Amino acid sequence: IIVDGKIVAGAHGAGGEIGHACVDPTETAVCNCGNRGCLEQMASATGIVRLAKRYLETYQGKTMLNPERISAKSVYDALKAGDEAAAAIVEEVSAYLGNALAMFACVVDPEVIVIGGTTASGKSALALDLAQALDGVVINADSMQVYQGLPILSAAPTAEEKAKVPHRLYEIYAPSVNGTVVDWLERAVSEIRGAWDSGRLPVVTGGTGLYIDNLINGTTPIPEPDPALRHKVLQLAKSEGAAGLYARLRVADEAAAKMVSPKDLTRLRRALEIKLQTGKSIAEWYQLPLLKKLPEADFKIIKIIPDSQDLDKRCFERFDKMIEAGAAEEVRRLAALNLDRSLPAMKMLGVPELLDYLEGRSSLEAAADLAKLHTRQYAKRQRTWFKNKLAAHAVLSQAYCGDKQILDKILIDAGLKK
Repeated sequence: IIVDGKIVAGAHGAGGEIGHACVDPTETAVCNCGNRGCLEQMASATGIVRLAKRYLETYQGKTMLNPERISAKSVYDALKAGDEAAAAIVEEVSAYLGNALAMFACVVDPEVIVIGGTTASGKSALALDLAQALDGVVINADSMQVYQGLPILSAAPTAEEKAKVPHRLYEIYAPSVNGTVVDWLERAVSEIRGAWDSGRLPVVTGGTGLYIDNLINGTTPIPEPDPALRHKVLQLAKSEGAAGLYARLRVADEAAAKMVSPKDLTRLRRALEIKLQTGKSIAEWYQLPLLKKLPEADFKIIKIIPDSQDLDKRCFERFDKMIEAGAAEEVRRLAALNLDRSLPAMKMLGVPELLDYLEGRSSLEAAADLAKLHTRQYAKRQRTWFKNKLAAHAVLSQAYCGDKQILDKILIDAGLKK
């Protein structure tokens, strides 16, 4: 419903049955039924945000609206400014869906907060504080915190932290599982939609750039190889090593062989699996447009990139605390499972080094020093990636330690309301 060029209400209901009105969504996004998630539920149920974006793309260049940043505020501003194309979009969506129900296509703003950054930078603490301030759900985007049995070394949220706000996708796999970005992405999308449906704000946080990049920018639509084929290639990798697998890849897919390091066993396996499964080179798949799993999402991106000297100090201190908390015993229990040491959980920072200690190949002090070195090297790679690859609305140049003033500044910089 538009009064004097301003959207003041929209209908809650579907199939022509209007239930109740959500008053002034441009200001508060709170329904007068008291359900904060009313708008998000409607959008999630009908997919009409995507419909509105389709119309926006038709009018691209003729309207001040941005198809990638549609929101209640942007529609209101466009109408107030006399944007005729924006008004036409509202009318067309309305004609397609019928009555005031269509207004939700333009007023719903499905936000997702994404917090990325290096290890030991305070990402989890910031996610927790934002989730508490904004009625959110924390969703894990760290490829190691998905594994069970290693809460100390993975720095998984504590039971106390989980009791404060809902946490999702933490410790979901047994350490015997080889988790993939494809599986994580499907789960993350489901959890984000679930948060919207319940009227909560999704707060995605983690240090795995691949996960965050695929969520925000989309993923190459490569089908997953079937389990039998993956097992076959895995056995080849075990028996022939990287050199043997690289030789096979050069014969089967020369283009892919030029893209992959002869020593990168994981990528060699992946390239060979794709060729055998689809008959197409991974090089061909990478030429296809990226597929966005959440095209309607309005990502509010925050990144934490501490000074390298401060980051080194924090990494070293944190590993000392992990040792004091029982990390060696955690690895002892993992070793008792007799798992393949090429599994991701077996390569978690600290696990190989502490295995050397437990199996008598080094002292605890030497193992800890080596783990700190590897953590420092990993943090440096993360720092480079997040600094250069992830555009953000708010950037912290120091680790987050719970400072209220910093939290308030982040809320302003990222365009979030408390």
